Amino acid sequence: MDDRPASDTSAVMDALRVKLEHSLRPFVDANRKLDTLMAEIAPFVEGTRVALADAAPSESDAWREARSFAWLLAYRLGDQGWSASVAAAVVPAWRESFHASWTASVADEVYALMVEGYARGREDRARTEAQKGLANALPIAEVAPRVVVIVAAGALDPDGARVLSDRASAFMLRRDAKAALLDIEGLIAPTAAVLSELWAIPSAARMLGVRMVVSGVAGVVTESLNVSSVSDEGELRVPTLSKGVETLLREAGTALEGTRGFGAWLRRMVGGSAGARRDSWPSDPSGPADKGGTGT
Repeated sequence: MDDRPASDTSAVMDALRVKLEHSLRPFVDANRKLDTLMAEIAPFVEGTRVALADAAPSESDAWREARSFAWLLAYRLGDQGWSASVAAAVVPAWRESFHASWTASVADEVYALMVEGYARGREDRARTEAQKGLANALPIAEVAPRVVVIVAAGALDPDGARVLSDRASAFMLRRDAKAALLDIEGLIAPTAAVLSELWAIPSAARMLGVRMVVSGVAGVVTESLNVSSVSDEGELRVPTLSKGVETLLREAGTALEGTRGFGAWLRRMVGGSAGARRDSWPSDPSGPADKGGTGT
């Protein structure tokens, strides 16, 4: 076998592409273009090429860097939703494209890195999807004309909090809100990072001219706020949801007349239900829910 270093990365990439195109034809569809895959692989290939130019490739800084690229490549394939068949095909195609005994000797090492990185990527993708589902299920409702209630509850992480913040900010804008309540009493062990993401809601309220109340600011939440970089956006902070609703209505100068069913929905939220979903909101068309699919 020829052990001469491959000096031309493009030649290796061309050979690698041919091998992957042949082996992955059943797995790479229109939504997973081979061009995209090759762009992900390129840093690992270049790192390997530089390592091969060293007298002791396995001891070189270039190879240590290339190993990091291999793990990152596999992680990104898992996180982006590529199939395991695609990730598994990369190592043999990479090994054969260099035509060097050294790449064959370290193939098992690379494969182990790929397995670990891919598994981590899939785990993070699943977590992200679960957080997105939680954030999209949490209630955002107009409980009276131009008065909005937003509920942050459950085990939100920073990604989920960001999704909820984006939904809430857009909802306040569409409803031309004059007052809003963000309830965080039902959060489970919120970190400073989660609160920082959620505080994009009071920030958006300030820019939109919305009077904002935040309820549930007590205990561990207060401690997390003290150590976070969250700035005061002019919101009123109160310890409980019931106090928050009272403050919200006073700030809005309105009442909940005509919103049948809101009391029961509110009690469910006070009870810590992160599952106060759209289908459990009041059926009164004049009530608080925006059930049309475009409201939240």
